[in-house]
Amino acid sequence: MNELMKLDPEDVKSVSTSAKGWYTEIPKGEGATTPPVYYNGHIFFSTYIKSEDICSVGKSRIYVLNATTGKGAWSGGKKYVELEGVKVSGIVISEGRVYAGVTDYPQVDAELPEELGEGVEIQSGLLAFDVPEEVANWDSAYPSGVMVPSYWRRWIP
Repeated sequence: MNELMKLDPEDVKSVSTSAKGWYTEIPKGEGATTPPVYYNGHIFFSTYIKSEDICSVGKSRIYVLNATTGKGAWSGGKKYVELEGVKVSGIVISEGRVYAGVTDYPQVDAELPEELGEGVEIQSGLLAFDVPEEVANWDSAYPSGVMVPSYWRRWIP
């Protein structure tokens, strides 16, 4: 029987070694805005949460999860960072840098989390930052440039 382990978005402390996989549920009201991107043993994707106030802009979350364990890769084991006042519409990763296409609403001062690094800003609809330290330092079982099969059984945006 295929046994999957459910990981709560806030639970990053333990992972079952007997599980044949893992999954995490996105909270109600939060919707995926990008497909998952696999980079150096980790999965990157973004979601958006609408504001309950129709006159306000919502917030995005950029998730980074270890593809093997499902644990968060942001500092302190966090699964995501939040960006107030922007909507992420695409993610590309190249040579240790994340490039995220964003809709920046001029009526809102976007709040960028400190985990993205110092001096990071949105310019012409693009947010660029270094991958989290855990991702950059990940000791993969496969040498760089070797293709390995990775897939997700179900992705419901």
